[in-house]
Amino acid sequence: MEKNSETTSTTTEIIHLDLDNQSIGPEGVSEILHDEKLKYIERLSLRFNSLDHDAIALIGSNKTWYNLKELYLSGNQLGDKGASAIGNNVAWVNLQDLRLSRCQIGNEGAISLASNTAWKNLKKLILGQNKIGVEGAVAIGKNTTWAYLEELYLKGNQIKDLGAIAIAKNKSWESLQKLELGNNKIGIKGIKELCSNPTWVNLRELGLQQNNLGSEGAKLIAGNPIWKYLEILSLSSTNIGDEGASAIGENQTWDLSELRIANNYITSIGAISIAKNTNWTKLKLLSFFGNNIGDGGCVAIAQNQTWSNLEELGLCGNGIGDIGAIEIGKKAVWEKLKKLDLSGNKISHEGAVMLAANHSWISLEELDLSRNLIGYKGGLVLGKNGLWKNLKRLGLLYNETIKIEEECALKSNSEFGSKISI
Repeated sequence: MEKNSETTSTTTEIIHLDLDNQSIGPEGVSEILHDEKLKYIERLSLRFNSLDHDAIALIGSNKTWYNLKELYLSGNQLGDKGASAIGNNVAWVNLQDLRLSRCQIGNEGAISLASNTAWKNLKKLILGQNKIGVEGAVAIGKNTTWAYLEELYLKGNQIKDLGAIAIAKNKSWESLQKLELGNNKIGIKGIKELCSNPTWVNLRELGLQQNNLGSEGAKLIAGNPIWKYLEILSLSSTNIGDEGASAIGENQTWDLSELRIANNYITSIGAISIAKNTNWTKLKLLSFFGNNIGDGGCVAIAQNQTWSNLEELGLCGNGIGDIGAIEIGKKAVWEKLKKLDLSGNKISHEGAVMLAANHSWISLEELDLSRNLIGYKGGLVLGKNGLWKNLKRLGLLYNETIKIEEECALKSNSEFGSKISI
C-alpha cells in the first residue's frame, strides 16, 4: 500500500499517516496497529477503504495511541457495530477531530459515540450522510463531555424536529462555531428551539439547507440576538420565499462572508431586500440560483455598493434578461470577482456585449452563460476581452443560436480558445 506519512525529527516515529483510498483491508489495519513507529501517532486517515465493522473494531480496540488527535474514517462501512467500537475507546484522551461521514451509522452507533466520556478535548465531530435519527440526535444533544466542541456536522441524516430540539437544548458547547444540520427534515419547531439556545455566542457558520423553514423560520434566524458573529449562512431549498429573504436582508447584526439562498421561490421583491443590505462588507459568495428574481432583482444586486469583496455570484436560472445583464456588466466595484454564473437565463447579444465591456473583473476565472440566447457575434465579443487574463472557463453551452459551423471559428478567434465550452 502507498503511504503518505509525516515523521518526527528523528525520522523513526510516524505522527501523520494518510492511507485514503488504498483498499487496505483487515490485514492492513492489523499491520498499522502493530507498527511500533506509530506509537506516537497524532493523525490517522483511512477514508474510503471499504473497511467493515470488524476491521474498524480492531482500530477501536487500540489502547496505545494516547497522542491521537485526528481520526478520519469517512466512507467506510462502520455501521452501528463499528461506530460502537470507536465510541467505546477510552485511550484516545487527546482526540480532537473525528470524521465518520458516509459510514452507515444509525442510532445505536450515534448513542455509543455520544456516551464516550474520554474525549474531553473533542473539537470536531463529523457525522454527515449517515442514518442517524431522533434517538441518536437526542443522545448527542445530551453529551456534556465535549465542552470544547467547535464543529458539529450532521448533514444528511434524519434527526427531524425532535432531534434538532435535543441538539438545541445542549448548553455545554460554548465554543461551538459551526453547526451543519442540512437535509434533516427539520421544520419550524426545531428551528425555533435552535434559535433559542443561549450559549452558542461564537457561532460562525450555520447550515440548514434542504429543511422546511418557511418564511417564519427565516425570520427567527434573522432576528436571533445571540449569533452576532455569524459569517456563513446556508438556507438553500428551505421555502423561505420573499418574506424570509427580506428578513435576512434586513439583518444588521451579521457581517456575512457567504450567503446561500438558492431554490427558495424568491422574486425581485426578496432580491431587492437582500441587495439593500449595507452591513455585509465581507461578503464573498452569494448564491441565488434557481429563484425568479428577474431583471428587477438582478439590477438591485448590481447596484449594491457594499459588496466590494464579492468573489462568487450565482444567478443561474432566474429569468434574467438583457436589462439585468447590462447592469451587471456596468459593475466596477467587483474587482475581486472570480466566478459569475448567469446560465439558464434569457440573455442575448445585447447583454453579452455589455458583459464583455467590463474592464474591472481582472480576477475573473469562470463566466458561465450557458443556456441563454447569445449568438455567434455575442460569443465572439465575449471571447475578445483581453483583460480577463485569469479566465479558465467561458461557458456558452446550449446557446441555440450559435450554429455548429460557427463553434470552431468562435474558439479560433477568441482570446480563450479551448477554455470556451460550447
